[in-house]
Amino acid sequence: MTATSVDTCPCGAPVEAAYQRHATQAEYDALPEGLRPIDGHATIAVRVCGDCHPGTICRHPDTTPAPCPRCKAEPGTQCVKPDGSPRPAEHRERAAAQPAPDVCRHAHQETCTDPRACACTGDDQPPARAPRIVGQPPEGQRLADLGFPPAMLPVALGWLAQRGIDLALVRGGFRSGYTQDNQPAILFDYATGQDDGHGHEQVELRIEPIEAQ
Repeated sequence: MTATSVDTCPCGAPVEAAYQRHATQAEYDALPEGLRPIDGHATIAVRVCGDCHPGTICRHPDTTPAPCPRCKAEPGTQCVKPDGSPRPAEHRERAAAQPAPDVCRHAHQETCTDPRACACTGDDQPPARAPRIVGQPPEGQRLADLGFPPAMLPVALGWLAQRGIDLALVRGGFRSGYTQDNQPAILFDYATGQDDGHGHEQVELRIEPIEAQ
C-alpha cells in the first residue's frame, strides 16, 4: 500500500484523513517485486480533508458472536464450570465456534483521485492485476511480469521450449490475441537477428496459438 505525497486535499484544505483507491496499472507495475501483493490487490491512499472524505462505499453485516457450544455461555459472559460457577478460561471450543470476521476488500476505483467527483460503489469490480508468484523460479516471475497468461504459468517453460522460444529474445511483453482463423493466441515481438542493415535489431511479430483457457 502506497501513500500519495500530496499534503493538501484536492479542494485545497489541509489533509485530515484518507481513503483507499485501487492502484493504476502503472502504479502497480512500479511496485518493487518484493512488495507486489500475492493476490494482485494493491491500493493507494488518497489524502483528503474531513469535508471531502467520501465515506464508506460498501456495507458489511455485523458479525454476531456465537455462544459457547460447550457450556452455552452467551456472548459477553464467561464460560462456566459444570457446577455453574465462572470458569477462569474459556472452553477451547468457544473460539473455534466464532464466525470469521468479514474483512472488507473494497476500494475506490483507480481513477477516483478527487473525492468531489466520486461515484464509486461497493459493486464496482476491482481491476485485474498479475499477482506476485510465491515459490516460482525467477523465469516464472519474469514471465508473469511480461504479461504471460497466469493460467499457463505452471506449464510456461515447457510451452516455450516446445516452440523454440528463447525468453531472452522476447521484446516488450506477451499479449493475448487471435490467429488469422480466430483461434486464441499469444502475441509477442521476437528478435530474429542482430542488424537489419540500418543498425537496428531485427524483430518480428510472432503469433502462437494456444488452447482456449
